[in-house]
Amino acid sequence: MGREPSCNADFDAIESPIRREVAEIISTGRVALGLTRDQLADRVGISIGAIANMENGRVDPRMEMAGWALEAVGYRLVIEPIEAAPK
Repeated sequence: MGREPSCNADFDAIESPIRREVAEIISTGRVALGLTRDQLADRVGISIGAIANMENGRVDPRMEMAGWALEAVGYRLVIEPIEAAPK
């Protein structure tokens, strides 16, 4: 737990655009707040492994779990309609 927050992930290596964006926001947000993964996991109420997997883009997190983590670092998950929805 005594480790300093760090963000050294290679976000460009994450193929999925959604995973990449969630990973980058959670990781950089956590570091900006001075939190370790363990502290963020406690704040969100999920495991440190779940935080690590989201930050590394290894999994497609449940929307609910991603929403909790994003809110903990100051973001909100929003779904908006696109202007011209495909028919």
